[in-house]
Amino acid sequence: MSRPHDGAFPGGLPIGDAWEPAAGTAEVVFPYDGSVIGRAPGGDVTAARRAVDEALTVRQTVGRLPFHVRRNALLAVHDAVAARRDDFPQLLMLETGKPLVDCRVEVDHTLLTLHTAGEEAARLHGETLAARPAAERRRSDGFLGTQTDRCGRGYRGV
Repeated sequence: MSRPHDGAFPGGLPIGDAWEPAAGTAEVVFPYDGSVIGRAPGGDVTAARRAVDEALTVRQTVGRLPFHVRRNALLAVHDAVAARRDDFPQLLMLETGKPLVDCRVEVDHTLLTLHTAGEEAARLHGETLAARPAAERRRSDGFLGTQTDRCGRGYRGV
């Protein structure tokens, strides 16, 4: 079984602006034959709370970022994923057991989403006040967690 992970990714969990050691790891198992294809870092409640606290800490700062900075960040992520485009379908197949063709579609969808989000970030969002010398946002978008029901209706929550 080929393994596209070359060890280039840091160990641990991305929390704040650093990679923190994980509470433990778990085996990643290929669903069809049970073979172990790797290990993944696992967090705990403490790490989850730290991650949320870090997100809340930078919420206002990130919310005030100019649109072009957001666009450039999203397009840089798009470019990084695109540069390793051939690695991801194989990795997804090993991790999920989905057919390779479906994994390729997922990667293409991810790239489209990142590119579209980057382009949308360059457009005005939120409420604008035309009477001001320059368009001004009244509130930050911040960060948002969502959950949907079986019918696809979205529910919002931070």
